[in-house]
Amino acid sequence: MNTYINEAYAKRMQTILTWVTFLLIGFAIAGMVATWVYPTLLTPTNQLFLFYGVMLLLVLSLFMSRQTQRFLPRRDRPRPDKTIIGQLKGVGKNYALYSFYFPVDHVLVGPAGVFTVVTRHQGGKLLWNEKRKRLEQVGSNFLVDFFLQDGFGRPDAEATQQATRLGKWLQKELGESAPPVQPLVLLANPKVDAVETKNAPILVLRGEQAKKYLRSQRGATLSREQLQKLGELLKIGRGEVVDE
Repeated sequence: MNTYINEAYAKRMQTILTWVTFLLIGFAIAGMVATWVYPTLLTPTNQLFLFYGVMLLLVLSLFMSRQTQRFLPRRDRPRPDKTIIGQLKGVGKNYALYSFYFPVDHVLVGPAGVFTVVTRHQGGKLLWNEKRKRLEQVGSNFLVDFFLQDGFGRPDAEATQQATRLGKWLQKELGESAPPVQPLVLLANPKVDAVETKNAPILVLRGEQAKKYLRSQRGATLSREQLQKLGELLKIGRGEVVDE
């Protein structure tokens, strides 16, 4: 598999998001200090507005921290693009991963088609909830996951939205010859007990399952000429072969 990673963009976004997160936390702390140091200068109404403002800043800082994780490794896991490379290593020399070049973070292109890839590291039991039309982690707690910055979230919706966005962008750049884009949720945790996703409208696969699927499929994909055109447009640098 060939990989094309826009490291300059990843580092730039990492720096911007980290500073924005620290600024939001700083403003929140300043607001709390102001209520303690100057309590007589604040009317009850102003104190209430300040309280809600501080809470909003803290929530925004948590959100920005989660966004930073798109570009940073964690203590217990690599950066998402490195996760994809590790999970799909050996899939074949006809596949290429583009990270941080297209309008979405990670795009896989090969004989099976064009895919937007979203990763998840959570273990346990995963299933497709047909009634709620969503992929769920059994036993997860939203508040705990949110504040621990390790929530399962909605990878199905995330991957689908990215596929739609990339599809529209490709149609704009390539016209009617643009291939369809498929969403893929890639599960990186070997401790996933069960994946009951037969009725899911998108692919939800472990690494080995994904490689087997990709090798067995053939679909509409980007031609060499189209990739060359997009490469010039996006200024894609030289790739790296990671397995073959």
